[in-house]
Amino acid sequence: LAGHLPISSGTLTVDNESILEPHPDRGLVFQQHTLFPWKSVLENIAFGLKMKGIAKQKRIEQAKKMVDLVGLKGFEHKFPA
Repeated sequence: LAGHLPISSGTLTVDNESILEPHPDRGLVFQQHTLFPWKSVLENIAFGLKMKGIAKQKRIEQAKKMVDLVGLKGFEHKFPA
């Protein structure tokens, strides 16, 4: 519904606008704690900032601060197990 997968049949519209791809104006709520398995710790943390259109350098800086804050320094380039 958020536009992450191609539509197999029918159409999806919100306020008469077709939904074809993800957009920062739409949220996505997982039913359980979820990480993107193909993204590193740093990339998972920076994902929300990317969706908001924050420049890459700025979102990496912000994500590194969050890595330090939660005690994951040294694991930035690891992937979820």
